[in-house]
Formats: sequence, C-alpha cells, structure tokens
Amino acid sequence: MKNLKETKEITMSKLRRLIKESSDATTQYENEVKADLIELIDEMASDRGWKTKEEYRENRDDIYDEAFIADSVTGNGSGSYTFSAYQAEENLTHAWDLLKEAMDEFEDDRNPLDIGPEVCDSIIRCYLMGRLLDDAIEEASKGLPDGDKEE
Repeated sequence: MKNLKETKEITMSKLRRLIKESSDATTQYENEVKADLIELIDEMASDRGWKTKEEYRENRDDIYDEAFIADSVTGNGSGSYTFSAYQAEENLTHAWDLLKEAMDEFEDDRNPLDIGPEVCDSIIRCYLMGRLLDDAIEEASKGLPDGDKEE
C-alpha cells in the first residue's frame, strides 16, 4: 500500500482527462439549472401575465428570489434538489472544483463532509442560477415583443 503522503505523478493525459471530466460536470450542472430556470420563468410569466421581454427583465429580482429557494431549481428551500443523498453524490462527481468556487463566492467556510452531498449540490445550483439567470430570462422571453415602446 502506498503512503498517502507520497506525491503521485500526473501525466499530461491524466491531467487532460481530469480537466475534461470537470468541464463536463460543470456543463451538465449548467444545462440542468438553466432548463429548470426557464421552466420556472415560464410558469411565473404565465401566472403573472407577462407578455413582453421588458416585463420579464423588470421582474428579474422576483425571478431570482423565487428561483433561489425553489426546490425545482436549486433545492435551497428544503436543502435538497434531488431528495436523494446518493443522487446528489453522483451529481458531485468531478464537480468538487465547482463546489469550491461556489462556496468561495458565498463565503461559505463549512466543511462539505459536515453538510452532506445534498446541501453541496444545492450550493452549486444556487451559484450557477445567479450566473445563468439573465441568459435564462432572455431565452424564456425569446420571440416576445420588446414592450419598451408605448403604442
């Protein structure tokens, strides 16, 4: 058995693979969060009668507040997006750098081992939701009139 303190040689091919896996995990998270955001925005627009791009943009803060606590987008309301520790662990595979980035952004110095995979998964989703919100609003309102001109 190797001593855990021994330095392991990392070849360029291993490094490329690790970077690709990390990038793939980030892309998967981004795709899921953006799709969930668009679905939430569509529901809010339908419920509130938004008909123009301007109405979507004007309600950005309300969308952010709703999405931040929505279990269907971030899992932050209950502390779990998946309602499964196992699934949350699967989501975190190759996403530890993204978790660190998110925790640094939120100035969250808790130990991920203490808070568990479901909370870690939610932290990543909250972080990405903030980054993806404007793009999701634009995509959800695509094809609508601007609405910034009075007729």
